[in-house]
Amino acid sequence: MKRLTAALLASALVLGCAACAAPQSPPPAEPREEEPTAAEIARQAYDCIESAETLCKSGMIIIDAAWHFGIWDAPECGADAVMEQLSRQTGFDVSFLEQNGGCTADELANGDETFDGWEYCVTAAENCLAAYGTYDALDQAMNTAQELIRELPADDLNSRSLKDYYTEVAAYAAYFEDVTGSYNDLTAAITRYESDIQAVKKPLLFDFG
Repeated sequence: MKRLTAALLASALVLGCAACAAPQSPPPAEPREEEPTAAEIARQAYDCIESAETLCKSGMIIIDAAWHFGIWDAPECGADAVMEQLSRQTGFDVSFLEQNGGCTADELANGDETFDGWEYCVTAAENCLAAYGTYDALDQAMNTAQELIRELPADDLNSRSLKDYYTEVAAYAAYFEDVTGSYNDLTAAITRYESDIQAVKKPLLFDFG
């Protein structure tokens, strides 16, 4: 009986050791993410540039409205109503203007010994755009677009057109982030930049429009 018990124990040990020594099945491999195709990268780049273009357009509408209002209407409103009227022109809430505009109602309506009222109106609009995150979003979109364009093969059919589109929007963005000149210069610049952008964007519309 003892010999039988010992034999069974020995068999169990051998089987146990064999089980321990047996190679473990590898875990199932995780599915590999497919690399984006050139067409997908080009599409992403186009979308980023177009987002930046839209941010420039919408931002310039706000600056244009604030500038026009500051020249012709703000003095008539007076300090009592200027915030409410500038809010209507720019789309920013009065409370947002007061908190982020960086200008008093009196400065918006009348200016001071340093700046005219319209300059304060433009400054308030630009400060609110910054607080709203417009400039940061614009820079991020352009940086992402640039990185994506660099990933495209040199012989990609859309590479040249995307670079041209990027270049024109980048020029518009640079002006939007540092507006200079007179109000007439502003309106002329908006027309010129947007016309130039549409000219280089047109070849891309067949694939991405």
